[in-house]
Amino acid sequence: MKARLCYSIKGIVVIDDKGRVIAKKDLTPEQLDKALRSEKLLSEEKELLNKLKGYEIVSEVKKEGIKQEISCCRKVRERMRVFAKEDEIKQRIFNITSLRFKASLTKDKIVVMLATAIAGYEKILNDEVVRLKELVVYAYPGFYESVGDNKKFVKLLSKGKAKPIGKLEGVPYESDFMEVIRQIANNTYELFELKEKLEKLMFKYVREVMPNTSYLIGEKLAAKLLEESGSLEKLAKMPSSTIQVIGAEKALFMHLLGKGKSPKHGIIFLSEYIQRTPERKRGKVARILALKISKAAKLDYFDKGKVFKGDEIKRELEDALLKLS
Repeated sequence: MKARLCYSIKGIVVIDDKGRVIAKKDLTPEQLDKALRSEKLLSEEKELLNKLKGYEIVSEVKKEGIKQEISCCRKVRERMRVFAKEDEIKQRIFNITSLRFKASLTKDKIVVMLATAIAGYEKILNDEVVRLKELVVYAYPGFYESVGDNKKFVKLLSKGKAKPIGKLEGVPYESDFMEVIRQIANNTYELFELKEKLEKLMFKYVREVMPNTSYLIGEKLAAKLLEESGSLEKLAKMPSSTIQVIGAEKALFMHLLGKGKSPKHGIIFLSEYIQRTPERKRGKVARILALKISKAAKLDYFDKGKVFKGDEIKRELEDALLKLS
């Protein structure tokens, strides 16, 4: 005789072919959430199933050693309303939703959010620096070019230390106009400082979540790969050939349409290993690097960052690259 293992707001229910409840077990919201997420049987589930000898058990949730059968459970959930009051049902739904909401915020998702925020600030900062250059080009000709660094340029401008460079004299601005420019420069400088704080925080999380990957390619590139892939799980489950071209999707699409060459690499081009390699060898280096990144990401995801073999993977990478030269 077939029996169905189902999950309701109260816990576990087993029903027979005629829809009769033959066994049930109440679970806490934490236990129920774990039972629904895990493919392994919980001790509470095993205890219930051990009492049902002679039944062929099927389940609506994928479980080890049990056939999955998506049917049967609307009637069971309706029956379970007999075992619980409406207020209790609402409270348990709220508790389970709250548990899942909290569990959904993982450290790799925090890295993705920080990386996205930093990318947004970088765009704003680039626009603000261009705007400031345009505003002061007549007052301080040649000043930006003499400084060369965006943050330093903004800092000097905010403190009123800008001056014309070279033989060309600047056009004096009115004091209220200069005050506005200094205010814009000061706000922009504070945004530079905020971006750097966010980067330090992001690098801290990257080292915790991806110790092997960040050791291999650096925190910044590891964070970019995580941002592009969306999560550590997705990155870990990607083939190395996909990792190789992350960030070059447009070029890859054009190649598939027959309108361009296949891209050799995506954002992993930012790695020092590819940067210092002659162009004719970059494709081979990118393939080897992507393979090692894939290995490191799998180690970080499946071992939850608790096993560190970054130095070993890095030696393997450098040995493989040495053979190319």
